[in-house]
Amino acid sequence: MEEGSGPPLLFLHGISGLNWDDSLTALARSHRVIAPRHPGYGDESQAELDTVHDLVYAYLDLFEALDLEGVPLVGHSLGGMIGAELAATQPKRFSKLVLLAPMGFFHVDRPTFDFFACTPREMAAAFFKDPESPAAVAAGDRGLARIAQLGHESAEGRELIEVYVERTKTLATAAKYLWPIPNRGLHKRIHRVSAPTLVLWGDSDRVVPPSYAHDSEAGIRGAQCETIADAGHELMLEQPQRVVEQIEAFLR
Repeated sequence: MEEGSGPPLLFLHGISGLNWDDSLTALARSHRVIAPRHPGYGDESQAELDTVHDLVYAYLDLFEALDLEGVPLVGHSLGGMIGAELAATQPKRFSKLVLLAPMGFFHVDRPTFDFFACTPREMAAAFFKDPESPAAVAAGDRGLARIAQLGHESAEGRELIEVYVERTKTLATAAKYLWPIPNRGLHKRIHRVSAPTLVLWGDSDRVVPPSYAHDSEAGIRGAQCETIADAGHELMLEQPQRVVEQIEAFLR
């Protein structure tokens, strides 16, 4: 997906998939936001990619084809993990790096949330500070009750079924890079990141604890870490204005 006409900015989406939300719309007012969908999200191309390194080189091929050099990269969640891996592999390709609650590390004493063994309602409660917010409700399991109420042959019922099937496919793709734990050795490479880096975390993140910001801060020379109040893992959905303000100020 692409929008805007300013200088290019790369955005890599999180585990929930690529959704053009208010944050991306706001960033597109001053940037040409280029947001690729991870292979396997919405299609079957994940069959050719087995490791996070496969994914990194697939993205580097894409960036070379698009002639994207010296551009800022913003990555959320799984996209933050991929962004850090990309910036460690080719440090000079990216002018700045913004990591929003990135995955890529794991601590046994404070583990990340296991979204491969939970119900939709448990996942929504973990991803959002307010589990009753409209965004959290949409991500939860109330759609299943709606399907039962309307019947699976109704237009809305069929649409909801497609949403749940796509969610299952999404988790199957994400599992290649995050299961059983979201750690593929990033800590051994993160010191190679040389781009100025901003790390943002929701203060109520129950998916990846905010204390994980220390890993990025310790591994990336000069990394700047900030927290966003009243936000969980989906900080771009819960606090879009604050997130965009932090990103824009950093890029300036």
